[in-house]
Amino acid sequence: MRTLFAKHVAVPLKSLVKREPSRRVSLELERMQWLSPEALHQERTGLLRQLLVAVGRDVPFYRDRIRDLGADPAHDDPWVILRGLPLMDKKLYRDLGRALESEHPKHRPVVSHTSGTTGERLEIRVDPLAAAYMYLGGYRGRRWWGIEQGDPELKVWGSGSQTERTAAGRAKGAVKMVKEWAMGVTLVSPFFRTDEDLDRAVAQLFRRKPVFVFGYANSLSLLAAHMVRRGLTAGPGWPKAVAYTSEMLSEAKRETLHTAFAAPVISEYGSCEAGVMAWECPKGTLHTCDDVAVLEILDAAASPVPAGTVGELVVTNLRAQEFPLLRYRQGDLAALGEAGCACGRGLGSLKSLVGRMNDVLLSPSGASIDFIVFDKVMKDQPAIRRFKVVERAAGELVVLCELHPGAIWADADRERLLEQCHGLLPGDVQLTARVAESLPPEPSGKFRVMIRREDAARYL
Repeated sequence: MRTLFAKHVAVPLKSLVKREPSRRVSLELERMQWLSPEALHQERTGLLRQLLVAVGRDVPFYRDRIRDLGADPAHDDPWVILRGLPLMDKKLYRDLGRALESEHPKHRPVVSHTSGTTGERLEIRVDPLAAAYMYLGGYRGRRWWGIEQGDPELKVWGSGSQTERTAAGRAKGAVKMVKEWAMGVTLVSPFFRTDEDLDRAVAQLFRRKPVFVFGYANSLSLLAAHMVRRGLTAGPGWPKAVAYTSEMLSEAKRETLHTAFAAPVISEYGSCEAGVMAWECPKGTLHTCDDVAVLEILDAAASPVPAGTVGELVVTNLRAQEFPLLRYRQGDLAALGEAGCACGRGLGSLKSLVGRMNDVLLSPSGASIDFIVFDKVMKDQPAIRRFKVVERAAGELVVLCELHPGAIWADADRERLLEQCHGLLPGDVQLTARVAESLPPEPSGKFRVMIRREDAARYL
């Protein structure tokens, strides 16, 4: 009954109330994904030109920048113009305010807020049409796995009254939970502090038997590991897929998710600012949403890097003309993939997602220190429930370990962990490890593994 209500009442009603041209947008997204790379590039060039003409005419900040370039968006190469525009970050976006918005908007913006994981909570304003493309681009990716809007979903997410500290915030979170319920979504808090919290989440999972499971990577990993320890496996027949987002996930943890849920484990890449930017297809390619956004990968000098080379990811929303987002610094490290996929889609791809720029530490000699190093050795540490790596000072790291209830971490296990880590880390890095009573997620519900020294005092 709830699924029928979600599919035949809540989903159509949402589009009607928000005046979303959902059917038109969905058909457009369905069409464009099957274009050849050449035909897709041609259509993207037209979309980018329309965007630059609009912002060059109506948006004060970009009108001035395009004038400074001496460019004419109606006739000049839009890709050259785009690369000549300045990069945008949270601070500049906030400081410029109305100068980043059209002087003649035809629609009220859709307003949302970033989670504040980076310490900078930001209000994002976007065109309603662009919001529809951002939202439905994600559902296109789900359809690749046979999942439709309104299908039963278990969502391990930080949206809800648990994450708010004020009465107004809690009320807003409660309303969101009701809306999600109407859309067929069962929200589960990602704040798994005890085994009892995990047991409750597992009970909801088996009671709901969702078609789709979605959530923060580390929270889903914790839930899956708990199921494996309890000897529990989802199914048979559900879910069709498990998708993780917001955080990196090692191959070992992906395998744990697959074992617990007996379903394909897939990656989604997105943000509050830009919406869904990439979705993994059944052939294992993380396809970029090229008909909604332009993803650039840049080096330290803000120059484009070749496909396969890791650099900073910046995004441009192709569909947002009145409340634009151009060359926005996501704060992530990634590499573009080569064209072509066995699935037949002409969409581009991300070859790799390294993670947040803030999550990659550097040794005194400049060598990278990635969380994967620590994740590898944790497979041999059954007592450890989860961990954080805190940079106390340059070249000095502390591994904080939360243990499973009742577990004992033997000295021999601690020494083995340190020895294995030292074998994988740069030679100028010193490492210690100790037990932490509790390592809760951030207020947003996300779980940061790598902590830079400017934030170390919060954890040590």
